[in-house]
Amino acid sequence: MYNLHFKILDNLTKLQKSSLQSFVRNFVKKSDICDKKELLKRLSDELKYEVRLENTRYFWLKEYLDDEDFYKDLSLWVQRYLQAIKQKQCQAQYTEKRKMYLKTVRKNLLKNRQSHEKPTAKQIKYYNYLCEKYGIAAENTEDKSKLDLINLINGIINERSAEIQSNIQGNI
Repeated sequence: MYNLHFKILDNLTKLQKSSLQSFVRNFVKKSDICDKKELLKRLSDELKYEVRLENTRYFWLKEYLDDEDFYKDLSLWVQRYLQAIKQKQCQAQYTEKRKMYLKTVRKNLLKNRQSHEKPTAKQIKYYNYLCEKYGIAAENTEDKSKLDLINLINGIINERSAEIQSNIQGNI
């Protein structure tokens, strides 16, 4: 497939080839058609429309619209992009699993890093504030890590929110 790119439409300049290739790739991606012949028909209609509009990007297409070799090369590009889309769809479940795995790895790395760091002044202040507000005896935070303090704060908040929820349900 890599060599195919260089053999297709040899008589075009690099700029013309890349702009046409980009146009075809975007057209195939946006299209909901999977049939190659139907896609080529719509693509040729779209290219003819661009020429009729006298688009400055594709002014050179006039001389190629009636050429059979041009459409053969376009069909190779379309086939290539359809294969790439199909391959991407087949790999979608694996990429999703990979994303989820990497997300858990990042989360574990963050926890590991936080378990070795000292807590920030804001964390200590917030923890002491919560302890005063709810009348809880504050623990010594000098030997605690950032992760330990996060867990303590989350424990206080979760405990109080569960109490509030039970009070609300009890009053109903």
